[in-house]
Amino acid sequence: MRQRVLDMNRREFVSAAGATLIGSAFGSGRLLGEAPHVAAGGRITWRRREASRLFDLVTVGGQPLLDPQDRAGLFDGYALLVENGKLGVEVALDCGKPEGQCGLVRLSLAHALRRSSGDSVEDLLEATLTLRNHSDQPCEVLAGFLTGVRPCRNVADQQVDVPLSAAGLRDPEDDQRKRLKDCRQAVGPEGFLCHYLEPQASDPRNTTTRATLLAPVVDVFADAGPCRVALFGVSVEPVFFEALQGGSSRAWRMGRRVRLKPGESQVVRAFLLLHGGEATEAWRVFREFGHKEDFPAIAWPRTVRVHYFDFLSAAEADGKRGDGYGLTRLPLDVKAQMLRDIASLAKD
Repeated sequence: MRQRVLDMNRREFVSAAGATLIGSAFGSGRLLGEAPHVAAGGRITWRRREASRLFDLVTVGGQPLLDPQDRAGLFDGYALLVENGKLGVEVALDCGKPEGQCGLVRLSLAHALRRSSGDSVEDLLEATLTLRNHSDQPCEVLAGFLTGVRPCRNVADQQVDVPLSAAGLRDPEDDQRKRLKDCRQAVGPEGFLCHYLEPQASDPRNTTTRATLLAPVVDVFADAGPCRVALFGVSVEPVFFEALQGGSSRAWRMGRRVRLKPGESQVVRAFLLLHGGEATEAWRVFREFGHKEDFPAIAWPRTVRVHYFDFLSAAEADGKRGDGYGLTRLPLDVKAQMLRDIASLAKD
């Protein structure tokens, strides 16, 4: 089993996480599809600037999740030119400045509130940073988002739950790479840095990483905090997450490298989720908003009966033995489709 986990790739993890989340929902005593409450009486309230249409404040149960002293907004944007592997001056966008210019690249920041579940409150903030190269030369920028939102006032009290790759489990204790092995980590005064996909694809400052993620999700929490704060990107794009950033070194930064052809536009997307569940809740929302399956789900496995211990058991209580075996009860058209799917997988 341990070897199977070591060999699992990112696509398998993201897809297989759905089954894990179902089990977690039932194991927690929560109905499947039911959104966990942020906290008892923990109503989420967002404030939006009329001029820029960007959000600048959020409270949970009346408690602000932003500290004005941090000099970091709710979900600000930023960009830096990358030339010969070196970073230029950072250009920041916020509620007072939703548009800007980074070299020859025009920048535009937008916010949109979402509901992580159909009937839940608006607990998910999506940020989009649009970049347009209006020159006749290709260019590259490091672009992303900064947020001062966190579940506690003291930055050193933050902890994270992250879907780490199991690669570090192979490392001996004296391995110089010091790759992380535990998915739960304390941020502490030294900070925290992790990468999804290859580090250089998102972060020109680093060629290696101590924390490789199977999914682009970081779930931040603190003891006695009013809620958890999850940050996530999209599954098809590299991204890094870093704590203790910004002007006061107290914010979270996430971003990636963006290469723009002459006249090309690209959009960088990220999400900020407030929730009261475990890390599996953040993964569930990421799967819905940040991930898209390449192929439609195969339907026939949903009709197959599976029995623990005795596969020849009855379909009904005290019924005839053997009629509960799934394949014998499948309609002919379902059996035919199942065989076609198996043959297709065998060819691949």
